[in-house]
Amino acid sequence: MKKKKSILALMMVIVMCMLSACGTKFDAKAYIESCLDVQFKGEYDEYMKLTESSKKDSEKLYNDGIDTFMKGYESLSLPDELEGKFRDAYKKMLKSAKYSIKESKETDDGFVVTVAVKPMKCFENYEADLQKLQQEFLADMQEKIAKDGKMPSQQEIMEQMAEIVYNDLEERISKCEYDKEVTVDVKVKKDSNKKYTANETDLGKVAQKALGV
Repeated sequence: MKKKKSILALMMVIVMCMLSACGTKFDAKAYIESCLDVQFKGEYDEYMKLTESSKKDSEKLYNDGIDTFMKGYESLSLPDELEGKFRDAYKKMLKSAKYSIKESKETDDGFVVTVAVKPMKCFENYEADLQKLQQEFLADMQEKIAKDGKMPSQQEIMEQMAEIVYNDLEERISKCEYDKEVTVDVKVKKDSNKKYTANETDLGKVAQKALGV
């Protein structure tokens, strides 16, 4: 489980992307909300309308984030069925994010949109908990080997560990509680092509706060 830290980092990669909207009758609040909806919920209609993006491109934003998250588990060589379970659990986690758009203020070079989020508490101490799960699993495995005299294959060990990690992830999501509401300001500026673009770093902060990682 050397991938623990990268998995935590990849939980917030979903919003680390450039998102542009046309300048005509620009609604900064609606724009930021649509950006978050496509990334967290996989809802594209409003985003497509505001940014004049195709459904294919909009879906790609959502799916690329999930694909990137799954790279954190490549070392486990997941079978197709278990990989599908991880993908579904991650989608469920994203849809569990709680956020809302509070206000938008116009500035000299664009807008500042205030996003309110309730941070998930289900991933507190996640890395330490995963390490503990790994240690317990290895101890149980060694005890079983000593008792039965049978050594499982490396693939069997990895799949069993992956199943434990998945069950832990699913339980965390299903029982997730939330912290007090906090706000994050997202800057939106017009670029050289006269299109409004959300600040990537600010969107990353929204994801970091929302997922509690």
